Amino acid sequence: MTSGGAADLPSLPRDVCTVTTLQDGTGGGSFRSCVLERSAPREVRFAVAGTITISRKLGTIAVKLPYLTIN
Repeated sequence: MTSGGAADLPSLPRDVCTVTTLQDGTGGGSFRSCVLERSAPREVRFAVAGTITISRKLGTIAVKLPYLTIN
């Protein structure tokens, strides 16, 4: 028997969001919007490569809801 972890979670339907821009913003396709503007369970996938610089003006990205998968 396992004691916690992803193997113990039921198979949940996922709301998949694809990051399509390296810009930090609240618009569609941004990492920030994928993480903060969707409810659990959700999965973030990347269609871009590079560095996303987090805007101090917009604040930190604090994950407050469970069941977030980042691929």
